[in-house]
Amino acid sequence: MKRTFTLLSACLLFGLTPLTALSSPANRRATPLPQTPKAAPAGVPAGQAAKQPQWKSREEYDAFQAILKASSPQAKITAADAFLQKYPTSDFKSQADILKLQADVQLNNPSQAIAAAKETLKDNPTTPIKVTALHYLAYVFPYIYKPNAANASAEVSEAAAQAKEGLQLLQQLQKPANSSQESFETQIKKYRADFNRALGFAALQQKDFQSAATYLKASIEDNPSDSYTFSFLGQAYLFQKPPDYNNALWYLAHAISLAQKDNTPNLSALKKLYSQWYEFRHGSNAGEQDLITQAANSPNPPAGFNVAPPKKHAKTGNPNVDAIYQIQDALTVGGDAAQTAWEGYKGQPLGIVAFVESVAPGNSPGTYQIKADVLPEDRGKAGIYQVIVVTDQSDAKYLKLNDPIRFQGTIDAYTMSPNFVLTISNAKIDPQSLEAASSRAKAAAQKEQQKHPTRRRR
Repeated sequence: MKRTFTLLSACLLFGLTPLTALSSPANRRATPLPQTPKAAPAGVPAGQAAKQPQWKSREEYDAFQAILKASSPQAKITAADAFLQKYPTSDFKSQADILKLQADVQLNNPSQAIAAAKETLKDNPTTPIKVTALHYLAYVFPYIYKPNAANASAEVSEAAAQAKEGLQLLQQLQKPANSSQESFETQIKKYRADFNRALGFAALQQKDFQSAATYLKASIEDNPSDSYTFSFLGQAYLFQKPPDYNNALWYLAHAISLAQKDNTPNLSALKKLYSQWYEFRHGSNAGEQDLITQAANSPNPPAGFNVAPPKKHAKTGNPNVDAIYQIQDALTVGGDAAQTAWEGYKGQPLGIVAFVESVAPGNSPGTYQIKADVLPEDRGKAGIYQVIVVTDQSDAKYLKLNDPIRFQGTIDAYTMSPNFVLTISNAKIDPQSLEAASSRAKAAAQKEQQKHPTRRRR
């Protein structure tokens, strides 16, 4: 389930300039919580908390201000590195790490941004800053995860633990005095959506599909416009046992409708995933685009929604009948699936037993076309047969209605209307069938001559 995406930046909760949103899978721009006043030099009141971070010197304060005033992301990183190296025990170390994270995101350096986020968590930061670092890690996790990595399992467990901690801390945040309730709740929803999405994605990797669906649905409640969350949800239903194809295909289709609207970079990958499983379930691509159009109007499937599997004949135990049914079922579905199936069947050998309905000269000189029934219930019904056997064996002309023939030939063509008929070319009928037909014909001719001996003298 590997994915490669351009990363979207996180947003800072308090005290720092919000991160700039980069090009993302859903072109999503997060709205930052209103900012609290920037940290002040020692001696200046900085808020009502029992213990506020303090500057230890004017030089420390100025070094931190250099980070805030940096004119470019790279300059911000340089200033942050200088501050962190000179003041490793600063009360503002976690804020410097977050500012560095911000700059790395702006430069699309996810590995450095992740390192900055993890370094922030080591600093025992305040809850708002800790939530910011945890949120960034939760957001990028589905995009950078490599399932084949040696430590993949440990990474999944760590990401799940971080997302759960983020959700818990999110409940402790209080609205800043300079923020409206609406903007505060909007930002909380965005963070909560990403934490739940990370938990859902982690559960997918752990094959806990029920938990994955629960977390992903919670994410969608807060952010119903993320195409990847719907794609993950579709996969949760797809890989559970037994698979829930109806919910799976609906959510995969809805993911495509969102990706098309937002011009998501991985739109083609989402389409390929959906198309493969739609045809696997339905047997063909008939109705595939119609479902995408339908799903665009609702995030959830309507009551009674069903993507029907292709109708298949039940096994009869008769190898001749079952061989014809297998080919017929594969070709009846139509569309790309039928074309692919036919490309696999055409030119392949087929040998079965059938019962003659009629014999006629073939299209090529010296050949015969034998229309024959394979299905017992169609034996003797004029105009209904399943195979046309084309052979150059001259004794084939002696075959009569309901004669059994065992033949081996090459699958050459088929028709679906008015009935399914398979044409077998270059066929060889077993000699015993032909000898029996020839002997019968000669005996009949001899008997006829005996009844009318004068006919021989003519």
